[in-house]
Amino acid sequence: MVALQPRRMRWPSKLASRFLWPDLLLVSTTDELHKTRGLGAKVDRMVTGVDLDRFRPAQPGEKTALREKWGIPVETSVVLHVGHLTEGRNLEAVLPLAERAGITAVVVTSGQRERASDRIEQQLRAGGVRLIQGFLPDIAEIYRLADCYIFPTASTDYAIAMPLSILEAMASDLPIAAMRVGALPERFGNADGVLLVDSPAELVDAVARLLCEPQSTRRLSESYSWAAVAEQVAGVRDP
Repeated sequence: MVALQPRRMRWPSKLASRFLWPDLLLVSTTDELHKTRGLGAKVDRMVTGVDLDRFRPAQPGEKTALREKWGIPVETSVVLHVGHLTEGRNLEAVLPLAERAGITAVVVTSGQRERASDRIEQQLRAGGVRLIQGFLPDIAEIYRLADCYIFPTASTDYAIAMPLSILEAMASDLPIAAMRVGALPERFGNADGVLLVDSPAELVDAVARLLCEPQSTRRLSESYSWAAVAEQVAGVRDP
């Protein structure tokens, strides 16, 4: 069993879980590993993978062509987020970026919606955020037209511990500004091209720094190719 997103358990669930564990449970962080092992599970670590052929850096001239295709201003710096249009994703943190001259904030949202989604959508549109909604079979193009990726979600209650969109952004060679959440500090806490912060205000400053001094992140994604993940899982031994 793969557990990509941690969940809090009350004592009845903890007690029952001792009789219901799978033969092997794979979690994303060392903290989850220790806590779950303490409940009696056989556990090891892994994270999801990314398709390094589909998600790749933009070739010369491609970024401009894709912006023209998608109606995104060519001369601005494009800051991107991909995720759900739901309250826990903290999408309001993108608004200060949309207000800055020379920046276009683009948010691609899935079809998942909740009661607060209409309000969030109106707030983002009113604040100048460019929204692209629904399933996009060519989502990799959106990453290639961007200059920086932002991940404002502050809790694994609303995102998996190793967000797939961050791996896709890295594979596309985008610098990353993200909240310090889930597996990110453990995996990328000291990585060049990745700035992890503790508040929305710091997130805005981090994006500004990355736009001024962009760094490559493609190399960070290479150990998360599906081939690498498959080798890791194949090499897991019972603890």
